[in-house]
Amino acid sequence: MFPDSKIDTKYSYARTKTGAVVQSLAKSTHKTLAESTVIIPIQESHDNTGEGIFKVLDGELRKREISWENV
Repeated sequence: MFPDSKIDTKYSYARTKTGAVVQSLAKSTHKTLAESTVIIPIQESHDNTGEGIFKVLDGELRKREISWENV
């Protein structure tokens, strides 16, 4: 937030200021997440076990070259 650590040591946060900063960050983060979220249509699974659902989801992610680390 500050280019110089000397400025940072003199700056203090009270409850109101902290709340305003968090509110601002939340709005920008929400906007970024909303813009980058992609809904992937997936096929219906006839195997409704956890393993069956995982296989369908894993196949869809692989087909789109999406790593599980990005989910």
